[in-house]
Amino acid sequence: MSDSLQSAYNYLEHGDYRRAAQVIDRLAARMAGDRQLEMLKARYAHMTQDHNACIAILEALPDDDAQTNILLGDAYFAKYKQAPVGHSRRDDAEEALRRYHRVINDPGDYNDLAWVYYRIGQVFKALDQRESATHYFRHALNMPAITPAVKSYAYEQLAQYELYDLRDFKQALSLIDLAIAVYEVDAGRDWLVRAHLFRARILQMLKRHQQVVQAVNTALQQAKICFESDMNALSDAYFNAGEILDRSEGYEAHSAAHMRQYLKLRPQPEGIDISWARANEVIAHTEFAEGRYQTALQAYEAILQYNPYHPWQTSIYYYIARCHYHQGHYHAAIATINQLLDNAQDDKIEITDFRIYDMLGSAQFASGDYRSAAISYQTALAMAPEQPEIIDKITLYWHYSLQLAKDQEES
Repeated sequence: MSDSLQSAYNYLEHGDYRRAAQVIDRLAARMAGDRQLEMLKARYAHMTQDHNACIAILEALPDDDAQTNILLGDAYFAKYKQAPVGHSRRDDAEEALRRYHRVINDPGDYNDLAWVYYRIGQVFKALDQRESATHYFRHALNMPAITPAVKSYAYEQLAQYELYDLRDFKQALSLIDLAIAVYEVDAGRDWLVRAHLFRARILQMLKRHQQVVQAVNTALQQAKICFESDMNALSDAYFNAGEILDRSEGYEAHSAAHMRQYLKLRPQPEGIDISWARANEVIAHTEFAEGRYQTALQAYEAILQYNPYHPWQTSIYYYIARCHYHQGHYHAAIATINQLLDNAQDDKIEITDFRIYDMLGSAQFASGDYRSAAISYQTALAMAPEQPEIIDKITLYWHYSLQLAKDQEES
């Protein structure tokens, strides 16, 4: 391969498509019709998402060796995956399978069959044929390989199958451990970030919470190395770490710390941003639990700012009211609950949680509006579960409110 061709491939590998295109244009004048140039042009088309152009170039070539069939398989598979929902053509996936199988049936001197088996497994997985997919992923482990880390990728896919399809958490852990153990770091640390986070999820399901923290920390260590100049990727790693630890009992503070790092690294969004809202949700609940009501309040308000259609909007308003109440801002707490009730009425949502009216009654009682408090407590009593400690507490304050309202009106 000439130096010019190699330089173009290097540009493609590093995502510098503009320079790759410039090299291709220069070569076209003196290498018109050359097979190596056509393969380069096809690779460029594939990597710039012009899969139809890639297919047209390759199918015009006079013969179809292993490299041609693999690239054709990749292009057809990419077409299938990237088609809009409801518009993917199964024919594209099946053509990808045919191309890959040509290589398996007649590999010639091609000696990276592990990669081909892995790609076939991916196609079957995309077609939701899980057993066929795992069959090829397993075969990939026993085939000659050149592509770095392909066997780690196969182990990873098998681990996902054990976790999500068979719910065998221990087997999934064994497989992802194998994937990490045989991984070639030269293939890039970004996969290690994903693998250790996946491992943390498995450990979480096994309720090995200390090991979850260790796996998350390992993932973040790798992320800091490989995403040093990619703040979005690094912030995503922190977000995923926060999500995992939020589900590990006793590690909520760790989760919130990672979510703060996510918010610190991400530019503040101008509009709706579900991830930004979710990060604030984790922080808000942690701050509230630790009695830091002002910072909790700010985080709860940020949730509604960045996700105004949050499915748990009622609950968030309730916690905002509680934050106000704990800080002695009783009128703000009342206004928040009233906003909650107005929203529910507008959306035709029935409020059945006694705690909302109990909170409203408490804020009204604290602000000296005893008559309104009595009405709110009475409503809460009608909704409250039949648990003596709850009923007795609300009943006590209901009676207090009635008496104080009477005294207030008589004075």
